[in-house]
Amino acid sequence: MKNTRYLFVTIAAVLAILSFAACQDADPQEPTSSGENAPAATVNDLVSGSEAPDTTTTRSRKPPIVVEPPVLDIGYVSAGSTVTGEVQIINTGDKPIRILSSTPSCQCTSVELANIVIPPGESVSLPAQFEAGYRMGLKTASIRLIFEGYDDEFITVPVKAEIVFPLRVSPDPIRYQIAATDFQDVVEYSVESLDSRVFSILAIQGEKPDFVNFDPGSDEPRNHYTLRWDFTGYDESSCFDARGIRMPPYLVIETDHPDCPILDVNIRHSCTRVEIPSPGQNWVLSERRAMIGSLKPGATAKFSVYLKWLFGNSPDDEIIEVTSPSSLLAVELVGMMYEGEKMTYEVEVTPDRDYRGLIYVPLVFHSNRNQASFLIIGRVTD
Repeated sequence: MKNTRYLFVTIAAVLAILSFAACQDADPQEPTSSGENAPAATVNDLVSGSEAPDTTTTRSRKPPIVVEPPVLDIGYVSAGSTVTGEVQIINTGDKPIRILSSTPSCQCTSVELANIVIPPGESVSLPAQFEAGYRMGLKTASIRLIFEGYDDEFITVPVKAEIVFPLRVSPDPIRYQIAATDFQDVVEYSVESLDSRVFSILAIQGEKPDFVNFDPGSDEPRNHYTLRWDFTGYDESSCFDARGIRMPPYLVIETDHPDCPILDVNIRHSCTRVEIPSPGQNWVLSERRAMIGSLKPGATAKFSVYLKWLFGNSPDDEIIEVTSPSSLLAVELVGMMYEGEKMTYEVEVTPDRDYRGLIYVPLVFHSNRNQASFLIIGRVTD
């Protein structure tokens, strides 16, 4: 029998996360044979050599390579979609040059270009596939190219895209305290379609929406809705309601819009305040939560997050495990990538095959000396 229970697990603590950056392109420097750090070549550094490159080429030389355009700008991308783009890798030297490897900075970008020889004066295309994910805003990555004879002088190709939702929530965030003397127990907010498409709102936080001047039983769907969110059910001292559910830091909206099945809006309240890290905590996570969209039963979603070092601490404490208090969600730490002083972690989550409904589940990232909470938001439908 399918479990149609509403998956809502309360969170022990709100994260100390201050930014929305993901997959940033900070490439580590690799040591030269003398033990010193070799500087990375900029995208359009140009050096014309008179000798064919080989494995004995002087390490201080830079590849005679130009990338056009210098940045792979994907542009505006719908949340949850996968898009492709490409740049040209041009050999400006007078000898053939071989591409040994092409490596993306995170799993949001896929690229395969290796063991390709570029004749002098010619070029090859570098195609890349970009997975947008569900975090709104600017998302960046990078691709590192290593050439034969220039192993320590890699070329970095920046990748960027602007992740957008076709639906917009106003205001974002929803504020309980508008001003010092203006407390609102019931807040009105709107959800509108930026592409003018008519859509329906199916649920708010897994429950029936509280519409203003709209009856879903008799009124036709529209492209703009006004709704209410009631704070009076939560105790301001404990932050829990009568059911024992803590006030959520994000309000999750489920819709039938084909390009935006789920989105969230931040709730600003004393109960959802971000905790200030203590001096004993040497890192925080780069994100407070991950949006994994709408999944089919048994499907696996993947997301990435990196550590931000605090109080002058050095990157000497690694994440060793990711767990969840929920039995309806399996979680696994599947990868780690060093990018200079930044450590990026890849995590997979798989809801129980028999579960249907909203996913609003906390995770805990564990290191040797600290731990931090995290939130997974999505839904499972047939």
